[in-house]
Amino acid sequence: MKIAHLILALTITATAVSCGEFSSKNAELANDSIKHAQELILKEKESKIRELEARLEKNELQEKYNSETSKLQEEIKSLKQSASVNNLTELYKKNKNAVFTIYTKEKEGVGQGTCFVIDPSGLALTNYHVLATASNALVVNEAQDKFMITEVLEYSEENDYVLFRLGPNDRVFDYVPIANLESEIGSKCFAIGNPRDLTLTLSEGLVSGYREANSRIQTTASITNGSSGGPLFNQDGEVIGITTSGITEAAANLNFAVNIKEVAGLYRLLNLEEKESTKRLNPASGDLTTILAEYQKSLLVEDIGKLYSFYADSLDRFHALFNISKNTAIEDHIGYLKRYKIEELSFDRESFHSYEKNGEHYAFFTNKLKLTRRKDNRRLSYITSTVVIFDMHKRIKSVFENILERK
Repeated sequence: MKIAHLILALTITATAVSCGEFSSKNAELANDSIKHAQELILKEKESKIRELEARLEKNELQEKYNSETSKLQEEIKSLKQSASVNNLTELYKKNKNAVFTIYTKEKEGVGQGTCFVIDPSGLALTNYHVLATASNALVVNEAQDKFMITEVLEYSEENDYVLFRLGPNDRVFDYVPIANLESEIGSKCFAIGNPRDLTLTLSEGLVSGYREANSRIQTTASITNGSSGGPLFNQDGEVIGITTSGITEAAANLNFAVNIKEVAGLYRLLNLEEKESTKRLNPASGDLTTILAEYQKSLLVEDIGKLYSFYADSLDRFHALFNISKNTAIEDHIGYLKRYKIEELSFDRESFHSYEKNGEHYAFFTNKLKLTRRKDNRRLSYITSTVVIFDMHKRIKSVFENILERK
């Protein structure tokens, strides 16, 4: 009996222990489930928080983007409004140095107009009516350098243009480009001219029409007395016309230019000039005797344009003149030719000798000179001892002589 009670007691105790262990495990599992559920809820909430933060950031970025875009659009609008002014300013600076003033000697005083250079060798254009009645002409740039018309290549009274060359031939000129296409009506344009001797005046306007079978461009850009012969530019700074006339009434705003397409042979000549300009820019090459022979030939045939190529920009001495520009030397020579016609000019090569010092070349020789005084046709003959000093580029910087014999 006691044994039975003992077995029963042990059985109850074992059963109690087994149930206690099972209950503990269930509790652990329940706790793990709760913890896992809480973690899932936490992750979900964290995800929602991140989503909300992203939306907020996106909204802030959008607002910032909208604000910056608005500012940029205002800046772009402002730049567009001022772009034409700034562009015009730059185009004016780029092109103005190729626009010159022409002074003409007329029966009743001095006339004045405008011309412009279209290639680096001095090819230039103006109106026919600027030069039509002139007995002489002088071309001056903004720096007051003086140039001469050395050659007339094309002209048309009907289309009111003259295509000519400026000297000196050794100078590299600033020039303006020629447009290949006509400008549309309504497009912007501008002109540079010298109205009433107000040099390099800028006026802006529109291409307002084409007249006379497209040979004339009508424009609102102002063209007044003294601007005749100047360039009319498109909005890219290319020449589309030669300014020729304007209606003087203030309210009219009617101005006209010769269409650049009307200039006969212009593009052919420009292509030719491009190929040959380098040769013309360096005429004083070779030995001193060759240069002197060419120089004296130019004196003999009165080739004023070519004479420019032989002189330095400034001369220490030119016969009785000292420290002068080559333009002054040419003017002095022109005055001499008005009084005397050179019949013969030759130097004695056997008497020629030279030496070099500090890069300069000193040439000594005797000259035979025969003249006719124009006012009375009196013939004069001289033999002179002549000295010519060349600079390092073989340009004449001094020339003077002493009379050895007079007949």
